Amino acid sequence: MTENPYAAPSAAVLEASADDPAGAFTGQPHRRPVGHATDWIAAGWRSFVAAPGPWVAIALVYFLMTLVSAFIPFAQYLVMPMLIGGVMLGCHYAARGEPITVAILFHGFNHNAGQLLVVGLIYLVATIAITLVLLIPLGAGMFFSGILTNPQALADMNTMLWVALIVLAALACAIPMMMAVWFAPALVIINDMNAFDAIKASFAGCLKNFLPFLWYGVVTLGLSIIATLPIMLGWLVVGPIMLVSVYESYRDIYYEPAS
Repeated sequence: MTENPYAAPSAAVLEASADDPAGAFTGQPHRRPVGHATDWIAAGWRSFVAAPGPWVAIALVYFLMTLVSAFIPFAQYLVMPMLIGGVMLGCHYAARGEPITVAILFHGFNHNAGQLLVVGLIYLVATIAITLVLLIPLGAGMFFSGILTNPQALADMNTMLWVALIVLAALACAIPMMMAVWFAPALVIINDMNAFDAIKASFAGCLKNFLPFLWYGVVTLGLSIIATLPIMLGWLVVGPIMLVSVYESYRDIYYEPAS
């Protein structure tokens, strides 16, 4: 029977195997040296160089899908864990010799999609809650300081300090949220964790490796600036490198090397 030419495209999903020649999943995060952060990024570069064509195609489709979802309220929060989860599963099989293809982006829509959706919902609810908590004092402060009626009040030192305090509070909330979801898609789609356990394990892994991630943030910030300068074209290279580096850090932190 011939295939229906009007059918929606589908991607074959590979089932994760408990036997992994590259190492064993421990379920518990391990503390790694600071220098491992650059190893994660270097591994991303090696993966890109090994298959630049597929990775550029993945970056383009990834960008288009996130762009489209940005026009639908809250959709990006729900789609992103599925996209990232798909890339994580693709990287997992690439580490075992499977080829990298654009189809990896769709793995997350077919494998453990429900739990990935829960990860996105938790992140969305937390973002809304934190935003509301921060907007209330921000709005009250703007009202009582007179900024709403007199923008020159922003020049007042007390007002500037107050705004800086709000920004720091926002960062203090955003960083733990990012830690909680950083590894969650990989843990859900590769290791079949439920969303809540994956979020807890992700936060524990990031917290235990705070210093490596601090250095990782500095390096990736520099790469982001470089990628943005040539009319964003650098992201076709830097984007895949950063995606693979997330997988490499996940493998480094949650796996023990094969003996």
